[in-house]
Amino acid sequence: MEPDLPSDLGGKHPVRRLLPILAALFAVGCAVGGTWNGPMPVTFLLGAVCIVLAGIFLPGNRIGTLCLYGAAVCLGAWWAYRAAHPPPDRDLGRWMNREQEHLVLTGVISSDPVYHAGEDFLETAYWDFELHMERVTRTLEPQPVEGRVRCRIRDTQRTLAPAYGDRIHVEGVVRKMESTFSRKHRPPYALRGRAGQVEIESQGNGHALTAWCYRARETCLGLLSRGVETYPDAYQLVRSLLLGDRDRLPDRVKETFSRSGTLHILAISGTHVGILLILVLAGIRAAGVSRPHWVLIAGPVLLAYSIATGGSPSAMRASIMAICFLGADFLRRKPDGPSALGLAALIILGMRPLDIFNPGFQLSFAVVTGIMLAVPRLRRSLPGVEADPWQLQPETLWLRSGRSVMRWLRTLLIVSVAAWLASLPLTAVYFNLFSPVAIPGNLVVIPLAFVILLTGVLSLLTGTWFPWLGVVFNHANVVFAGLLLQFVDLLRRIPFGHLFVETPPWWVIPAWYGGVALVLFGRRLMLRTAGTLMLAALLAVPAYRMFLSPEVRVIIFGSSRTTSAVIDRPGWHDVMIDAGSYARRHDTLRLLRSFGINRVEDLYISRPVSDAIGAAPAMSIDLGIRRWHITESGGRSPTYRDKLDYAAYAGIPVLLRRPGTEYDRFGLQWDILHPAEGEYANARDSSLVLRIGFEGQSMLFCGYADAEVERDMLARGEQPAASLVVAGRMGGADAFSAPFLEASRPDHIVMPVRAGYIDGETAAPMYERMHNAGAVIMESDDACIIYSLRDGSCTWRER
Repeated sequence: MEPDLPSDLGGKHPVRRLLPILAALFAVGCAVGGTWNGPMPVTFLLGAVCIVLAGIFLPGNRIGTLCLYGAAVCLGAWWAYRAAHPPPDRDLGRWMNREQEHLVLTGVISSDPVYHAGEDFLETAYWDFELHMERVTRTLEPQPVEGRVRCRIRDTQRTLAPAYGDRIHVEGVVRKMESTFSRKHRPPYALRGRAGQVEIESQGNGHALTAWCYRARETCLGLLSRGVETYPDAYQLVRSLLLGDRDRLPDRVKETFSRSGTLHILAISGTHVGILLILVLAGIRAAGVSRPHWVLIAGPVLLAYSIATGGSPSAMRASIMAICFLGADFLRRKPDGPSALGLAALIILGMRPLDIFNPGFQLSFAVVTGIMLAVPRLRRSLPGVEADPWQLQPETLWLRSGRSVMRWLRTLLIVSVAAWLASLPLTAVYFNLFSPVAIPGNLVVIPLAFVILLTGVLSLLTGTWFPWLGVVFNHANVVFAGLLLQFVDLLRRIPFGHLFVETPPWWVIPAWYGGVALVLFGRRLMLRTAGTLMLAALLAVPAYRMFLSPEVRVIIFGSSRTTSAVIDRPGWHDVMIDAGSYARRHDTLRLLRSFGINRVEDLYISRPVSDAIGAAPAMSIDLGIRRWHITESGGRSPTYRDKLDYAAYAGIPVLLRRPGTEYDRFGLQWDILHPAEGEYANARDSSLVLRIGFEGQSMLFCGYADAEVERDMLARGEQPAASLVVAGRMGGADAFSAPFLEASRPDHIVMPVRAGYIDGETAAPMYERMHNAGAVIMESDDACIIYSLRDGSCTWRER
C-alpha cells in the first residue's frame, strides 16, 4: 500500500493518505443515508457529477480533491439509503396493516442456522436464522418482496434440519422491529413460527464458498468436542474462542466474561485473526515459502476463517488489513496501516453499508485507530526495559530472557490501555459497562487465549488423521479453558472492577475522544491539563449520579401485560417491586443496567403468580438481591412455592410484611395498605398495594388494579392518596372506580398496556373515569417511565 501520493498530482498541496479520508467520508455518508427517511433521488447523480469533476480538476488544484470527497459522501449516503429502504412495491411493510401480521414467507436462508436448546423446562428450544425474503403470501397470490427477516422457529423435538442456502416456505407471526440507531444493521422484521409451519423447497441456493465454509465449520466443531463432552463449559468455550460458536455458550459464562470486560475474546475479532495469522505464518515459514508469496496462502485461509465464523465486521477488518500488509510484499510496495484500515472500511461498507450502525464495526475500527495513534505516544511515556548501554560485562541468559518477557508484557499493557481508552465511550453507550479491570486482565486472558487457539488448531490438524491425538489435545484444552474460566471469574469478583453505568448522551463520545487527543497530542501543558480535566469530569458525572446524587426516582417498565418498578436510591440500595416473568429476564436486566443499576437490596412481590416472581431467582443472582418481601395471604401457586423454596435453598431471607408504615434511612416512607391480615379467596384479592413517599411526592403501586381491592382498602379507612398510581396488572374493566380515584387523586396513572377490552369487558368507561379525574394515562409496555420522587416530574423513553 502506498501511504502518500506523488507530489506532482496535487500541485502545492499533495494528497496524503487518500484511503483513510475517503473511508471516513464514505462512512459519514452511510450514516446519513441509513438514518434519512425522506426521498434521496438526486444523491447518486450528485455523486457521479462529483466524480467527473474530480477527474477533471484533480491534476490541477484542490477543487478536484474536494469533489472526490463530496463523491464519497454522496455515494455512501445513496448506497446506505438503498440498503435501508427497499423499493416501495417490494417492501414487506406494504402487506402489513398492523405491527404484527400472520403471513407466509418464501425466501433463502442467508445465515448459518443455530439451534438453541432450552437450558431448563421454562425455556423453549428453537432454531434461529436470517431469511432473505423473495415472496409473501397473504391472499391467494404470492407477491414479490425484498429484505431480511430474523426467524425463530420453535422446535422442541428438533425435527427440522435447516441449512444455509435452503429455500423455504415459513408461516408465522411477523413483527416489525424497532429501528434505533444501534439496531439499523439488524433485520427490520422478525418472524416466530413452529417447526410444522416450515417447508423446505430446495437446497443449495446460497453462495458455494459460504456454504463450504459453514460445512467445514461444523466438521471442526465436531472434532473439537470429541472426547470432552462431559466438560460442557470448557469445550463450549474452546469452540467459541476458535470458531465463534458463541450461541451455545451458557448465559452464565457469557455474563462472567461481560462483567470482567473480556467479552471481546469470545467474539471472533482482530485478536483471533492475528493469533491465527501467527500460527499460519509459522507453518508457511517452516515449509520454506518465501515472504512475498505468503499472501497467496494466508489470504484465502483468513478469508475462509472470517466467513465460516460469521463474517463479523471485526474479523473481516482484521483479515483485509492482514492481506493488505502481506500483499504489499507481493507487490513490492511499502505497507501502511491507516491506508489498510481505510480500505477495509470501504470494502466492508461497500458490501454491507448498514454495518456503520453495528456496534462491533464501530468498536473494531475505533480500537484499531486508537492503537495506531496512541501506542507510539504511550510507549514514549512509559519507562523502558532496555539494557544499560554503559554496562561492560554481558548479561546472563536469564536476565536477557526476563528482559524480553518484560518488553513483551510492556507492549501488551500499552496496547491494552490504548484499546481500553478507545473503546470506553462506545462500551458505555452500547453495553453500559465500565470495566477498568479489563486492562490488567488482558495481560493474562490474551496469552491464555493464544494457548487455547494453538491447542485447538493442533487438535483440528491431528484429529482428522489421528483421532486419539486430537482427543489428547482436546483434553489439554479443557485444562487451559478451565484456567481461563477461573481467572475471568476472579476478575468478576474484584470489588469495583466493573460497573454498569447509565447510558450516556451521544455527545460523550466526541467529548471523550477530544479529551484523550488533548492529553496524548497536546503540545502545551495547558492543553494536556484541559484534556485531563475533561476526562476526569466525564468519569466523575456517572460516579456522582450513582453514589452521591440525592435524587430518588422510580423506574417503571412493563413486559407483556404486567408492570414492574425499581426505586433507584443513592448508592447500591435500590428496591425492586416484582421481578417480572422468567421469559423476559434478559430484557429486564438490560433495561436496569441502562440506568446504571448494579445491585438491588430488596425485592417486594406484589402478587404470588409467575409474572411477578418468575424471574426472582435470576434477578437475585444477577443483581445481588439480599431480601424478599411477601404478604401473609396468597401463595397457592406451585410456581410461587417453587420460588420460595429456591430462596430457602439460596439462603435469601423471606420477610413477611403486614399493613403499616415504615421509614428507611433515606427518608422514604413505606406504607402497606393492602392486604390486611386474614384469608383471601385468590391472588388477585390478596395483591400488595404499596405506597412510597418522599419529600411531598408519593407513588402507589397496586399489584392488581381491581375494584374488590379498592373497596376493601376504602372500607378499612385507608388513604391511598398518591401523585402517581401504577397498576401491576389489570384485574378488570371496573378498576379505577370513581371512589378510588377521588381518594387517590393521582396526577399520572401507569397502565401495563392500553387495550379496548379487559377480561372481555369494554374498557372505555374506565378510561373515561380516569380522564375525568384529570390524570395523565401512560403505558409501560412500549416505554420506560421515570418518575422523580423529589419534584414529581414524570418522563418516558423508548425501550
